[in-house]
Amino acid sequence: PRQAFPLLESLFGFPYPFTDVTMRQSYNIGTFGIAGVAFSGLGQVLLSHDSGGIDDEVTIHELAHQWAGSTQLARPFLWEGLAEWATRAIAPQLGISPRPLDWKSSGLDLPLASWGSSLSGDPTYWYGRSGDFWFTYEEAIGGRQNMTSILSRIDDEPARWRLQEGWFMDQAELLTGRNLDQLF
Repeated sequence: PRQAFPLLESLFGFPYPFTDVTMRQSYNIGTFGIAGVAFSGLGQVLLSHDSGGIDDEVTIHELAHQWAGSTQLARPFLWEGLAEWATRAIAPQLGISPRPLDWKSSGLDLPLASWGSSLSGDPTYWYGRSGDFWFTYEEAIGGRQNMTSILSRIDDEPARWRLQEGWFMDQAELLTGRNLDQLF
């Protein structure tokens, strides 16, 4: 986890908002099929004890929620997608090979930005799809540097938090001058 912090701060472009993070293993969340839970407004993470130890990929994903969680963002596909994108962006630098999320084999052929407000059903589908949305967004706005520039603005105005997807479209269009209506 300590190695992930500076990478996540660099990726999101703003510092971790707390002085520490409380990480605990839970014996209960695994009964609900949950590998981890982040409380982004509190600097806390619960990790499932059921996995037999700390799962590095899940740990990075849950830590990423400290920058992109339900406190800052309005919809699950935004916060889960950004946490998945961040995990897959920094995992190789930490020697971690993320599990494949072959969401395209589900047979569902919906546009990337057409989720509802929840992530129910196959987690491979939702996490893979929402993570891929952010890689597509990153490419559409001209790469990682522009992505970090936009993400660095998440913490600029906490009074506006629970940011909607339109905020990301507007920020990208202002930065790049590109029309992103088709992506959203």
